[in-house]
Amino acid sequence: MEDNEELVTEVTENVDELATEELVDGNTEPVNEEKVEESTAPISEPVKTYTDEEVNDIVKKKLFRQEQKLNKQFNKQLSSYKRAEEVLNAGLGTSNIEEATDNLTNFYKEKGISIPEYHEQRSEHEIEVLANDEAKSIIEAGYEDIVEEVDRLAEIGINNMSKRDKIIFQLLADERTKIENEKEVESLGISKDEINTKEFKDFSKKLNPSLSMKEKYEMYSQMKPRKDANIMGSMNSTPIPEKKTFISEKEYDKMTEQEIAENMDLIRESMYKW
Repeated sequence: MEDNEELVTEVTENVDELATEELVDGNTEPVNEEKVEESTAPISEPVKTYTDEEVNDIVKKKLFRQEQKLNKQFNKQLSSYKRAEEVLNAGLGTSNIEEATDNLTNFYKEKGISIPEYHEQRSEHEIEVLANDEAKSIIEAGYEDIVEEVDRLAEIGINNMSKRDKIIFQLLADERTKIENEKEVESLGISKDEINTKEFKDFSKKLNPSLSMKEKYEMYSQMKPRKDANIMGSMNSTPIPEKKTFISEKEYDKMTEQEIAENMDLIRESMYKW
């Protein structure tokens, strides 16, 4: 009976030892807890880097896709808009959407129906981006297109312009002024470099904006100091020699006969102090 108990105890101990071992390539080896942790740890993949050209290419493709999407939405909305315009004009006997809208607005107001004021449903940033983009395309088209759009917006009046129109008008008006100033400068034989100097720009800001470039430059030419003019008190002016009040004995010894004759009175007074 005791022998059976010893056998059971021995088998149990052997089973406990095997529980702490793992089978590797058909052999039992002790389990290494550190090795298990290392093998199960996630392997970090190297971070992909991009060159400037690749980044620019990615951005261009993304912008192109966005532009295509916006164009698709715009064309769809434009089609619906044109259809609505045709229906309204046919029913009201009008020739354009603005006239149809005004007629309907007045009709409903007479019925006592309040018509909300229209506000463009875009953020400030979106309006500014779109306005800059439109102004840029007009500027690229050339001077004649700039003049045409500036004159058209001027007829509308600044108080009747939308926020987008105001931005476009300001950008185009500035560009028009710049181009016309450059043309005027060329006709006067003045270099663009001279007009673009900080001194001239600062001077022009203080003048009446209605003055022409020619008038501004003529005033500037009269006000600015000449390069060959000697400025009072500067190093360029000829120094005035101070009148001597004493001549030392050493100075007297170095003087020529003419200098002695010219300074005889001062020499006599100075001799008393030698």
